[in-house]
This record gives sequence, structure tokens and C-alpha cells, in this order.
Amino acid sequence: KIRPPSFFRKKNNMLASVMITVFFWLLPASAVKYGDEAFQSAQEGNFYAFCNGNSTDGIQPSIDVVDPVTGTVLKSISAPSATVWADPVYMETCDGSNRRFVLANDRGGNVVVIDADSQEINTVVPMSAAPVHGYGVPMTEEFWSHSDGDGVFDVLDLETLDQLKHQDIIAHVAIPGHGKLLWDEDFYPRAFVTNVREPFVFEIDLITHQMVRRWNFTEYGTSHPFYCPGTHGISYSRVNRHIYATCSSVGLVEIDIVNFGVVAKHGFATGGQTYETRDE
Repeated sequence: KIRPPSFFRKKNNMLASVMITVFFWLLPASAVKYGDEAFQSAQEGNFYAFCNGNSTDGIQPSIDVVDPVTGTVLKSISAPSATVWADPVYMETCDGSNRRFVLANDRGGNVVVIDADSQEINTVVPMSAAPVHGYGVPMTEEFWSHSDGDGVFDVLDLETLDQLKHQDIIAHVAIPGHGKLLWDEDFYPRAFVTNVREPFVFEIDLITHQMVRRWNFTEYGTSHPFYCPGTHGISYSRVNRHIYATCSSVGLVEIDIVNFGVVAKHGFATGGQTYETRDE
């Protein structure tokens, strides 16, 4: 049985145009569990540094494998020349072969699959436009990539990495936009999705790959307590089994996913992202 995927931590380096991700092999240091918001512990392993390059200076996109203790670059992996990196996720197979991969979104419309054992690019899989956020789902051994350009999810299976297993899973109503996906072992196979350009929170089934429900805020005018013109960051608390989604800098909407109702909008919480603490 695999442990939950994606042992990463990210930070930006504006001068070098580098996105640093921490790549761990064993359990426990804090790291990203899946996607870009959930965390767990890990120990040992290497940093994977994703560099967009600089065409003016003749620097090509690359992935550098870095020893976190010495800071030494152990290997530099060349990437396709037009690559612009977004979210990467680390995953392992469940079939006994213990194959290990890093799957990274390329904003140009690809998922780049890196073999973590050989430290080489395994394949580059075309997908829908402008992918940014990516999420590993260990139960199905799938990597879900959100296309901001088309407002859909495309899915890769670790067993068939040369092509998409599912594509164009709808994650919008009329206007595609940037969005996130939230899943948790507590409510699997349900998952919840946001879209900054529409006043909705969507529910998707991770097994059937279908949208099954949506919370619609279009009926609420600007003076209504539940006014929410678009959604972005999203998180979950196991304490009350509610999800929380940011509402385009006008507050944080709280939804009861058991009784399917909007509980409140917290107008004082106007940020664009949410995070879960260890006590949830």
C-alpha cells in the first residue's frame, strides 16, 4: 500500500525563476501531502528544483536534483524548451513494483512525468490549456491536473503514463477559470472544486469522474450575507465536517457537506487562500 503522495514543499525564487520543491522518500520534516495545501511528515531524500530558464540568457528549463544537506546539484534534467512549471506531485505505485514518479504541470498544456528512480523524464503528456494546480489521489493512483484555460480536470493513471486516462472533467458552469480541488480521506470519494470566475463550489466524484452537485451563489446580491462572486482557496475541518472556500476577497464561505447547506460567510476573512492546521 502506498503512503499518501506528494512529499513536497514549495517556495519561489524570483531572481532565478526557480520553483523549489522538496522531494522525500521516507517517513518523518513537513512537506506537501497532495496538491499545494495539505501537509504531512517525511524524512531523507532530495530537493527537486524546477527552473523555468531564461531564453534571453540562453538558460533552458530544467529540473535540478539537489542534496538538501550539502546543497550540491546531484543531477540536472533538461526539460522541453517552452516549459513553464506549475504544481509538481510525488507518487508511488501500489502494485508491488514500487515505481516512483514526479508529475509536474507545464503551463503550456502538458504534464511532465519524471521517473524518480532513473531521474529522467519518462514522458510528456499533452493536456488541456494552462494547467496550474495538480493533485495526487493515492486510492486510485491518479494525478488530477486542473486546466485554468478550459475549466476542466484531466487525469493521468500511474499504470498508463503515456496518455490521459480521463479528460475534460467539467469544473465550471459557463466561464472557465483558475480553480482548486480538495479531497480528504474523511469524505473520499467526494471532492470539492472552486473557480475564481464563477460563484460556485462544485462536488466531483473521484471514482466516476463526474460532477454530482454544486453550491450556487448567483442568487445572492452584493448586499446579501452569502454574496460570493467567485471561489478560490478551499480547505476542510474534521472537527465540524465543514469546508471553507474563499470568496474573491469578500469573505470565507462555510459549507456543511453532511447536511448540504451554507452555514455562514465570514466577512472578516478576506484572503485568497485557506490552510488546515494540525488540530483542524
